[in-house]
Amino acid sequence: MASPSPKSTSHRAPARSPTVKRELRRRAAVEPIIRHTKSGGFLERNRLAGARGDAINAVLVGAGHNIRLLLAWLRVLLSLRLALLALAGVNDPAEKSAPRVAA
Repeated sequence: MASPSPKSTSHRAPARSPTVKRELRRRAAVEPIIRHTKSGGFLERNRLAGARGDAINAVLVGAGHNIRLLLAWLRVLLSLRLALLALAGVNDPAEKSAPRVAA
C-alpha cells in the first residue's frame, strides 16, 4: 500500500498586520537599551524581595538610565559652551587693548 503524499508546507512566516509589524519594529529598537540596562544598570541582581521589589528595581534602573543620558547631554552642551567661549576670547576685539599713552 502506498503512503499518502505529505502536504506541502511553507516555511514562511504568516502574514503580519501593520500593527504587529510596528510593534515588532518598536521592540527591536528597545531591545538593545534593555540589554545595556541589564548589564550596566545591575538589573540582573535584584536585592529587593517580591513583585513590589521587582517593580521598584525596574523604576530605579530606568531612572539611572535617564540620568546617564542627561549627563551625556550635559557633557556635550558644556564642551560646546567651552568651545564657544574659547572662540569668543580669541576673536573678541575688546580684548585687544589700545596702546597706552604715557601721561
